[in-house]
Amino acid sequence: MKNVTLKDLLKDNIELAEQSLVRDDELTKIEQLLSIAGELDTLVLNQKTKNIVNRILGNFPTLANLFFETGLKLDDKEEYEEAIFWYRLSHMMTPNAKCINNIAIIYATTDREKYAIDLLKNALQLFPNDDTLLENLQTLN
Repeated sequence: MKNVTLKDLLKDNIELAEQSLVRDDELTKIEQLLSIAGELDTLVLNQKTKNIVNRILGNFPTLANLFFETGLKLDDKEEYEEAIFWYRLSHMMTPNAKCINNIAIIYATTDREKYAIDLLKNALQLFPNDDTLLENLQTLN
């Protein structure tokens, strides 16, 4: 029997569920967005992408937690870039300081301290009372 990784399992389940999650009109919107992506301001592109993801997956609140847990498992295995992807996806669905903090830690761990500092500063604007974000920013400064 072949070993199945969590990543493979998630990919297979998302592909199987894709037909029921994404309607034709949503696919058309995604295709339109991709066709003009190069012309859009990054912030506009991010917001439009977030809106589409929320419409598609917003009815599945446990997915945000599943994506976060996937990020944790990949983080533990030091598969940092993949972990960042899953943390960002989780944060996009349900904004939370833990995702941002974990991404900042990965940045700091992989010699990208400037990115970690910038990310933590921005996160504190969204989550001004989060002590962990503040402590990590103070540690990096």
